[in-house]
Amino acid sequence: MEQKENQTIEGVDIAQGTELEEKQQESKELEFLLKENEKLKMENQNLKLIVEELKDNWARERAEFSNYRKRMQQEILFAKNQGIEDFVKKLLPIIDNLELVLSSKIENPEVKNFIFGVEMIRNEFLKILESVYIKPMVFVGDKFNPQIMEAIDVEYRDNLEEEIVIEVYKKAYIKIDDNDGKKYNLLRSASVKVGKPKQLTSENLQNNDNKNNDAINQS
Repeated sequence: MEQKENQTIEGVDIAQGTELEEKQQESKELEFLLKENEKLKMENQNLKLIVEELKDNWARERAEFSNYRKRMQQEILFAKNQGIEDFVKKLLPIIDNLELVLSSKIENPEVKNFIFGVEMIRNEFLKILESVYIKPMVFVGDKFNPQIMEAIDVEYRDNLEEEIVIEVYKKAYIKIDDNDGKKYNLLRSASVKVGKPKQLTSENLQNNDNKNNDAINQS
């Protein structure tokens, strides 16, 4: 009987030892998993920071590229307009010569046909200029505006109340802004002969200056 009881006790001791070892093993595994979990959390947090940094860098690079593209577009447009203006300035003397021929009073029929051909050429030039937003300004009867006109000659007349253009030697040419039709760049001022009232009082001078300023502001 005693021997049987001892075997039972030994059996219980062995079972309890095994259970303890299993618990210790589970505890170690749990501790390991907790450490791994904390490690993964840290790595995940670091990855989030890296992702945010990459997103910020991408957004910054995109904004810089967008600004660079806008600057390049503006520079290209400026260079294009500058090239057009420089080229047109070289054409203006040719157009002036055509205008001079057209202003001549010719009675010979054969010469009139030649004049008609000259007029067609002049009109083609003006159409080309119009296609790039360039047009002539200042015509006979316009009010004198020193902002876009240069008075080469002056003639005093009794029938005038203000300074007006009575002859145009060279027309002014402007380039209208592509985006704002009210703005323009003066390519060349006009050369004109100005008619002035003989009795040009200081009051008339002041009124004429005011009208010129109003015309400039409206343009």
